[in-house]
Amino acid sequence: MKPDFKPIDPAKRTEVPQERVLTPPEASLITRVFLVLLLVPMLFEISAWISPGKTNLLAAWTRTGVQRALTWTLKQGSDDVFLGHEGWLFEQRELGRLLAHRTAEVPANQAVAVFAAELKKRGIPLVLVAVPERATLYPEKLREGRYWDPIRATGEKARLEALRKTGIDVLDLTDPLWKLRDRKQVYFRRDSHWTPEAMKQAALLTEKHLREKFPALLGTETPLITATILTHLDAGDLTRKLDPRSPDKLFGLEQAEVVSVGGIELDEKSPILLVGGDLMWIYDDETQHFGGDSRAGFVSQMALLAQKPLDVEVWPNPNLAKLDGKKLVVLVLPMSEVLP
Repeated sequence: MKPDFKPIDPAKRTEVPQERVLTPPEASLITRVFLVLLLVPMLFEISAWISPGKTNLLAAWTRTGVQRALTWTLKQGSDDVFLGHEGWLFEQRELGRLLAHRTAEVPANQAVAVFAAELKKRGIPLVLVAVPERATLYPEKLREGRYWDPIRATGEKARLEALRKTGIDVLDLTDPLWKLRDRKQVYFRRDSHWTPEAMKQAALLTEKHLREKFPALLGTETPLITATILTHLDAGDLTRKLDPRSPDKLFGLEQAEVVSVGGIELDEKSPILLVGGDLMWIYDDETQHFGGDSRAGFVSQMALLAQKPLDVEVWPNPNLAKLDGKKLVVLVLPMSEVLP
């Protein structure tokens, strides 16, 4: 009896494998999986049409499930948030700023320029405290390696120097905070704000700068205060951008120990006006992440170090009427808001 051979392809002179036929259970399983995958986006669209807005629970559940799958299995963030090493999160906007090409001729933030011009017209000195971005101080969380210096945006130093030439006293905290990060954590892993340690260091550096330039405006007697140590827990504002429904379940919570200072009051008649946004209020405003009903933020630290009450205003729309009678304005902003 002759043995059976598999058919030969005359053109290639190779064996042609027999086509595999799906079994009925396999075909049924593939069909079910396909229908489920098709159903998920359909449910999302239907729910969004029926109940648009933040109250759409089905849409929120869908986003949460998809984001957790992307984060835990594929190590991916989103269009707004980049997932770095060791669970660090970064804003995509922040990374785009680092990669963008800027020269010394590119102007600073228009709002900063207008505010500085108004102060110059009134004869009020401006000290601009520029706080570096998280990616600048933690580049190894983006790309592994050993970095000897902070990673600045292209042209950043030249643009700061151009600001100084306009008469603005710029206090750049990049290098001091780069040195601090070897001893203490400067930023949270999953929140865009500085840690209490970094905030205190910034207040110390600002107070030292003011005493050198404007010693007559600061006090010399330490006020009587009360101090209370508080612990604040939060998932972080960057985590909320990934999973607004249950951010604490994505990475857990981060902890901040702050010292709430009592006995220091604000004074509208103070010759010094502090102006700033989230960085200034992060540990005071209970609506902020890591915030609470306390006085543990930059304003309290500066008043304690300056040894006299200060006046404050919120950026980006400060009340210009408060400039009457002021001898000095201190503007505290992230570097990205100073030099977009």
